[in-house]
Amino acid sequence: MYKVIKSLLKGSWISLYVGLLVVSGTVEAKQLHQVQATQNSKYGIDKRSLVEIQEQKTPDRFTQTTAHLQTKEVMKLLKKEPSSKFIPYLDMIFDCLVKEQDLKDSHYVFYHTTPNQWRLASDVYSQAYAWKYPNQKIEDFLFLRFSDFDQMSPRDFLLQELKQNGLVDNRGKLAALLLSVNLSLFGNMDWKTSSTWEYFLTELKKETPNRKVYEDMMDKFGLTHKYIDELLSLTQIYETKENTLLQIFVPQDKVDQIGYLAWSLGIPKHEKTISWVYDYLKKKSSPISHRGSAMEILAEQFKMEQEKNPLFKDLVESVKEGDFSLHAYLKIYRNTPWAIEGIDHDQARLIFTPNGLLNPAADIQFYRYSTASKEQLREYTERLNGVMKKIFAESKKGGK
Repeated sequence: MYKVIKSLLKGSWISLYVGLLVVSGTVEAKQLHQVQATQNSKYGIDKRSLVEIQEQKTPDRFTQTTAHLQTKEVMKLLKKEPSSKFIPYLDMIFDCLVKEQDLKDSHYVFYHTTPNQWRLASDVYSQAYAWKYPNQKIEDFLFLRFSDFDQMSPRDFLLQELKQNGLVDNRGKLAALLLSVNLSLFGNMDWKTSSTWEYFLTELKKETPNRKVYEDMMDKFGLTHKYIDELLSLTQIYETKENTLLQIFVPQDKVDQIGYLAWSLGIPKHEKTISWVYDYLKKKSSPISHRGSAMEILAEQFKMEQEKNPLFKDLVESVKEGDFSLHAYLKIYRNTPWAIEGIDHDQARLIFTPNGLLNPAADIQFYRYSTASKEQLREYTERLNGVMKKIFAESKKGGK
């Protein structure tokens, strides 16, 4: 099937679009000639109310990435992109889409990209955790943070952050607590600085891994520091010009305990606040790329005025009423994506907590994608296992 689809993708953008849908199971290969038909004629008009869709018990119509691709807004954006951003990565794209389809009925998917150097830190921590807690299963789980965090619900986090700082801003200290994620593989195509896929493709300056991260990690598990330098050298083995793509599946019944529906910089997707930002930028004749500056000004107002400010009061009430539920939103997203205005700009923030993203038993599944070759990854894994074996043996002797 892959060879057939790859041959199709050598042509126009519509062929790429069709190929993505074929692989994900949205349409069958024999239906390719129907691609230019309207969405309504292909899928039928869903006459249910949004509330009925949110409460449905039957399987959702689309996966999240294929839902995103259904909209005219996204198709227009896709056609503007050079095919070189996608064609070389077809195997990876297809693997992501197939995995989405496999887990569609039980999990929601989120996408994030990390610099390659963090593969090593994640793997070292996972092996150290397995050594310390041999009876805990960590299959299909990745540790993305190596510190302890307090248990906190998205609702409590938002209320606390709004009270203390006026708005959420994940560019500073909150970057450790919050994971910025897209809702589909190609989400935020129109906002390059927020796009997981764009970040995956961006070649970053190679940086030396932070030794203190590994020292703290070893101290946490009572392991020797003796081989840290040897560990740090391993990042050179799997270097690529692309970064590392993460696909994160969260159980549908747990998603609202872990994350919330967000907009730029991690603020909740509060339509009135977003309208204020756009209006401010319009008055100042500023491009949308300056939205961060506008939100800083609004955050100061909110912080000083609190609930004396009608907009802030409305935002707080929306948080309390659960208006930023990912579960409710993704039901609409995966069944009638055309009903969502500005769908490409929507994001989510996942919070690192002991019962969620830091818990191997939470049934959160992580899949990691890289352009490193099999040979690179095989050599890296063999050498990593060898170093960790020495670390564990030395630590049993009490060596430091």
